[in-house]
Amino acid sequence: MRFIVLLALVGPRPFCRPAIDPGPVRADLADAPVSVVLTPADTNHVLITARVRAGSAFDPVGREGVAALTAHEVAQAATECSTVSVTVGLEAITFTTTAPIDAATACSGSLGNALVNPSPLTAHDRDTHAQALVSASIQVIPDLSAQLVRERIYRAHPYGHAAAGRASVAQTVTDIELTAFHSRHYVRGTTVITLAGPGDLAAGQRAVADALLGLPRTLPADAPRQSPLLPEGRSFIVASSKTLPPTAAAGHALPLSPDDADWSVWLDAVSAFNAAQLPEASGSWSIITGPEVAWNTPHPMLLLSVRPASHNTTTTALLSAIQALETWAQEGVTGEQLLAIGGQADTNPDRVRDLLQRVVSPDTLAFAVVTDRNDWFEQAPIEGNDDTTVYIRLGIDEGHHHTVQAQGLYR
Repeated sequence: MRFIVLLALVGPRPFCRPAIDPGPVRADLADAPVSVVLTPADTNHVLITARVRAGSAFDPVGREGVAALTAHEVAQAATECSTVSVTVGLEAITFTTTAPIDAATACSGSLGNALVNPSPLTAHDRDTHAQALVSASIQVIPDLSAQLVRERIYRAHPYGHAAAGRASVAQTVTDIELTAFHSRHYVRGTTVITLAGPGDLAAGQRAVADALLGLPRTLPADAPRQSPLLPEGRSFIVASSKTLPPTAAAGHALPLSPDDADWSVWLDAVSAFNAAQLPEASGSWSIITGPEVAWNTPHPMLLLSVRPASHNTTTTALLSAIQALETWAQEGVTGEQLLAIGGQADTNPDRVRDLLQRVVSPDTLAFAVVTDRNDWFEQAPIEGNDDTTVYIRLGIDEGHHHTVQAQGLYR
């Protein structure tokens, strides 16, 4: 009787109808065709880019490098493209190639087919990749200093290993592992294609879209959710190498994400800092905020990248770069600097200063240096008549610095 009275009062509307539209059903999202974006460009070629959310963070535990090897299988299967470059990121893999206008349709379709049906790696392919990892080659680890900082910040986190993996994995990985990884992560919902060039790109769009209908309709894998570990003060690692160029880096986890209201302010602050830095005789430096340091990932970081003019100037360049960073973190930027970079309308010096003092923590920086003379670097005086070491000048406590050999780091 109570139910009948209630029904009479409410009316015949179904009680299960949601008050808010829940949006597309997850199964419909998984079944949707791959997005192919066309971008007009005044060039004499077509730039084709494929971005797949299947980066190194999704490597199985203990099998670091499966994502990178799978990406190389894809790249070598695009036989109608002249060359396909592969960038293995923390969460995304980016494939890039260019093609003449008259060959763009064939290359687009070939890359689409490669994303669906990669070519198995040979034993020689795996050995070559493994050897490049053993020697910390710049072909697989472009900036070893930045990589070592990232590993320090993201230890015990899915971002905390070299994106290219380990040599031992490259030498022992099986075709079954690579096929399983590809089937799990190369799906419709993880893939975006961009064609940029002149004229009508519709034929290339159809070619790649038709090929990508062969991708699985399963839902994308979830993103890693762990957070970086809390910093324990400043730390320093020196990697000794006779072959790698001199580099240095410093950074820490950033308590800010691309979803925050202050993210655009952060980008403006970084742009203003970089624009104000002029190369010196000792080298140059800049703050990197981009895919290399997890721009489009749940856990971005601050990374100061230093390019010394030579191994002999590494100490001077690093100290100058850190002094510039500390000044920026404390004082912020000027209105003139923001105006010069064309900052957002709601970015102003006061807001930048408040943000930097809240999210930049110079006292918790992790440092890394690649040098050809680690013994000289550690003992070299800061100035001609000064015996203060770089560790003392940077405030590195005893026991918080150590040296490794670059060769074999990723064995």
